[in-house]
Amino acid sequence: MADIIKRYGKYQARVDYYDDDGKRHFKSKSGFKTKKEAQLFVSQMVVDKMSKKFVPNTPPLFYKYFWSWFETYKEKTITNSTIRQYVHTYNILKKYLPTITVDKINRNIYQKFIDDYGQNHAKETVIKINALVHSAVKDAVYDGIMEKDFIPRTSLVYDPNKTWKIDYLNVSEMKQLVEYLKNTRTKNYTSKYMILLAIYTGMRLGEVQGLKWSDINFNFKTITISRSWNAIEHKYQEPKTESSKR
Repeated sequence: MADIIKRYGKYQARVDYYDDDGKRHFKSKSGFKTKKEAQLFVSQMVVDKMSKKFVPNTPPLFYKYFWSWFETYKEKTITNSTIRQYVHTYNILKKYLPTITVDKINRNIYQKFIDDYGQNHAKETVIKINALVHSAVKDAVYDGIMEKDFIPRTSLVYDPNKTWKIDYLNVSEMKQLVEYLKNTRTKNYTSKYMILLAIYTGMRLGEVQGLKWSDINFNFKTITISRSWNAIEHKYQEPKTESSKR
């Protein structure tokens, strides 16, 4: 069987084959600009199968597949701070699953990985890594690289002692904070003004830091958010989405 699908504006061709044990696999290639190019790839693979020249795909290591998936589908559309999360996840997979290929990874192996990694990491960290890996696995299933999405049936393990518990201010406490900031503010220090602005508007820290005087309309009492400050890279940047401009 052979099929051609269009994804993200480009075509992917896929041909199935069976190994010596009778197990079904797929050989695929993506990135074709036209459907005709994909059809030529399929035709060549069919000819190779008939002439015994067909070379099956060697299943890639799971962590290498994750990195290839990241470079293909994610790297071009995310910020540098988000890229670091993918790099971290890649390094974790390489450390804990160095020899596991995409055809061998399963629920049992992945659960052992979560057990080992999660026992000394916070809940938020485990949840984030699991979410990124799950996205890659779902695409691998869609592309025919993997047969099953095993992650929803696994259980997340984490260290409760390393998990932050966030306590939010209630209305009374918020009013006390506002009164304190108002009574102690001084024009020589901007931090208290920034906190007040965040409380009244709901703006994010980077958005407050990215404000210019021209963004504030004192006549209409409005603030325009058109950029934010990246504290890690020490530079201004465009908002992540158009809806963030408001």
